[in-house]
Parts: sequence; C-alpha cells; structure tokens
Amino acid sequence: MGDVGLAMQRAEDKTAQLQARAGAIDELLASGALDDASGAAQDPIQSELDAMSSGSDVELEMARLRAALPAGGPHPAITASEQDAATGPGPGATTAAAPAHETKEDR
Repeated sequence: MGDVGLAMQRAEDKTAQLQARAGAIDELLASGALDDASGAAQDPIQSELDAMSSGSDVELEMARLRAALPAGGPHPAITASEQDAATGPGPGATTAAAPAHETKEDR
C-alpha cells in the first residue's frame, strides 16, 4: 500500500506543478509579455477592434455621402435665426418680448 500512496503523491505533485506552469503562462499571455504562437486564443476586444478597423464601411459611406452633395464650394453654416425660422420657436419661447420689470420712470 505504501507504493500506491507514494505514486498518488507524485501524481498530485506533478499535477500541481503543471497547473502552476499553466497559470504562469496564462498571466504572461494576459500581460502581453508573451505572444501566443498558436494564434488560437485572442482577446475578444482586440478581435472586435481588428474587425472594425479592417472594414472600410465608414470610408465607403463617407464617400457616398460626399458624392451625394451638390457640386460647388463650401456650404454656409445654418445660423440660429435660420434654424428658428425653419423649426419654429422652441418650447417655452414667447413671441413678444415682455419687459423685465417696471420702474417709476416707465409709468
């Protein structure tokens, strides 16, 4: 029975050693100190960023929008008065200006 107990102890020691080694490698991979040569595991956030940067959907959409603009020079910016005329007064706006307060001289 002593041999079986000794073999079990060696197996447990070996398992603990391999688990410690795997944990150390995982930490090195996570910190970026070690590159993953297998290419199998990649950070999901980095994968998403790579997919977004490789796609040129935004550039294609910008080119399409630029092509849809009428030809000519730069377009003037919309002023606040033009915005109000187009959309009407905002909520709570009054049409006539009321005096702030009445003084003796105003009466």
